[in-house]
Amino acid sequence: MKKWYYYFRDEENRPHITVCLIEHEGNYARGIAICSLNDNFSKKSYIDEKGKKVKGGRDIAEDRAIIAIVNKKSKYQIDRAECFDVFDECIFDLNTEHKSEFLPELSPFEQRLIKKKDTEPKIDEMDEFLEYWNVLIAKLESNENFKFRKEFNNGEVNYTVGGYRSDFRTEYYIEFSHPSSMKYGKD
Repeated sequence: MKKWYYYFRDEENRPHITVCLIEHEGNYARGIAICSLNDNFSKKSYIDEKGKKVKGGRDIAEDRAIIAIVNKKSKYQIDRAECFDVFDECIFDLNTEHKSEFLPELSPFEQRLIKKKDTEPKIDEMDEFLEYWNVLIAKLESNENFKFRKEFNNGEVNYTVGGYRSDFRTEYYIEFSHPSSMKYGKD
């Protein structure tokens, strides 16, 4: 059984959505943990001050992926309005209706994550960024401000994309942060 984890973060870089993707005997399952915008988030499980175990996002997402693999079906339909508020805040882009999904439609990011060789130090961040370029341009064309931040490989690689448009000027910026410290920007 192989496992991959990744996160969707808000503008303040808080991981409100944890995703666990599991492959077992050629089948894939996805588990999603969603943390309310008002709750405290935790990636890892811990024991609180009262001695009670509090499950972190990784464990919740993994449990849901395992449930989907074991039962060979999807469960826990996403239908609460609060979940959709979190999705909007974190620019959630997965095509799913369940928190526990058997044989999910894999996103381009997940496909690259699965194909990535164990020896590769990082995912090609430029490919990942290009998926969001059209969203940035559409936001700017509709006079909406836009900011997006994405992180993967345990924070080793991240990028921020943003833009502002007024009647007089359009500005956008792109910042990559990774071991080679590339940075791009344009006005």
